[in-house]
Amino acid sequence: MAIKIGFSSMKGGVGKSTLSLVTASILHYEYGYPVTIIDCDDPQYSIVEMRKREASLVSREGSAQRRVQAFYESYEGGQLKVRAYTPSSTSSAFEDILNNEVDQDGYVIVDFPGRWTEGATAFLALKMDYIISPIEPTVHSLQTSVGFANSLQRLVTMEELKGRYSLKEVFLVWNKVKKQIPAHMRIMTGFESTILPTLKAKLFDNVLYDSVRFGKEFGKSPDEEFLLSTLLPPAKFVRERTGVDEFISELITKCTK
Repeated sequence: MAIKIGFSSMKGGVGKSTLSLVTASILHYEYGYPVTIIDCDDPQYSIVEMRKREASLVSREGSAQRRVQAFYESYEGGQLKVRAYTPSSTSSAFEDILNNEVDQDGYVIVDFPGRWTEGATAFLALKMDYIISPIEPTVHSLQTSVGFANSLQRLVTMEELKGRYSLKEVFLVWNKVKKQIPAHMRIMTGFESTILPTLKAKLFDNVLYDSVRFGKEFGKSPDEEFLLSTLLPPAKFVRERTGVDEFISELITKCTK
C-alpha cells in the first residue's frame, strides 16, 4: 500500500500547501518515488489550479515550454499526479483515487483544508498513515497547532479505534523560521523546555528555515530561476540552508509502511 501523509493545520498561513507540494515534488522528481498529491483545500484548490495554469502555459511556445521539455528529456518518471477531493463528498470517492490512480509502491500526499468544518475531514485524517502539521514560531501558531496535533494523537492511542483506521502518528514541524529574528529563537527554546516534554504528538528534528523562498509560482513567472511547480522540482540552490532536504530525508525515515 502507498504511504499516505496528510499536511494539515488549524491555522492558516503556516505554509501547509506549499510544504505539501514541495515534499511531493522532491519525493517524485528527485527520489524517483511514484507520488500522487491530493488537493482537499476546498474551495480554492490551489494545487489543482496551479496545474491547470501550468498546463496552459506550457502548451504555448516559449521559454516555459522549452524549460519543461528539457527537464523531461532526462527525467522518465512522468508528471507528479495531481487530484482533487472534497472531504464532504463520499469516502468511496477517496477510496477510488487510492485504488485506481495511486501507485501502491509510492506516496500519497494530501493537502488538507485550511478549516475543519466537516466531520468528514476528521474521518479523512484517520485514513492517513501520518499527519504532519507545520507550526510557525509565534504564540498564536503554538496555541492553535499544539492543541490540534495533541487531539489527533489522542485518537491514535484510543483502544476502541485501533485496527479500524490507519493513522499511526502525528508530527509537528517548525516552518517559516528566521534565525535573524530573536523572538523566533526564544519561542522555540521555550517550547522545547516547557511544552515538548508533555507533547503527545512528535516533533521533527529538522527545522524549515526561510521557506517563504518557495512562494513564487512557475505558472505566473516562468522566466524566474526557481518557482513552485507541479511539473518541476524546486531548484537545489534555492533549497540550500532551508532545511527542506534534511526534512525530506527525515520524513522518509519516520513515515514508513
